[in-house]
Amino acid sequence: ATEFKEKVVKIGVDISTVTILKAKRFNVHDELVVADLRFPPFRNGVFDLIVCNSVLEHIINPEKVLFHFSRMLKKGGIGLITVPLEKFGGGMILEVFLKFLVPFRSLRQRYLLRVNNGLLHFNLFTIQELASIVARCGFTRIKLVRYNPPLVIFFWDVLSKLDDLLIQKLKILRLRNIFLTLLM
Repeated sequence: ATEFKEKVVKIGVDISTVTILKAKRFNVHDELVVADLRFPPFRNGVFDLIVCNSVLEHIINPEKVLFHFSRMLKKGGIGLITVPLEKFGGGMILEVFLKFLVPFRSLRQRYLLRVNNGLLHFNLFTIQELASIVARCGFTRIKLVRYNPPLVIFFWDVLSKLDDLLIQKLKILRLRNIFLTLLM
């Protein structure tokens, strides 16, 4: 176990006031800030750790955000960044069936494009692209790890479809959020 000599302060940031208000209910962060990560209100070298979970794919200029992350980290600080890769959707229900049917390859590609557009994914990176971008933005020790294998994406998609049905019909909890929380 690691001992911290200083108090750990958890700061949450989101561009949406509505999301910040929802986050306050969970009482996980010491401070919540409404801010655009392309123009963050933090000084240089103030954070030991920055966690950015599935955000960069939604931002028009992710390099600007990564540059600011690099700038805001203390020397030796860690940036833990997750993004879906270019193959995101490669385990979704319809995609799984369409990949075996050669005549439907273009339909499969249109389906994946529709899924990513629906999730507002502006950027889908290859591992090599992500490594290059992160290095250009000032990160020096880089370790890239794949996660969310197709089977996890398949179950997320199944639960999403069940969610849509159950929320419309029964007004119950979002199953996929419970599933994702269990994965964390």
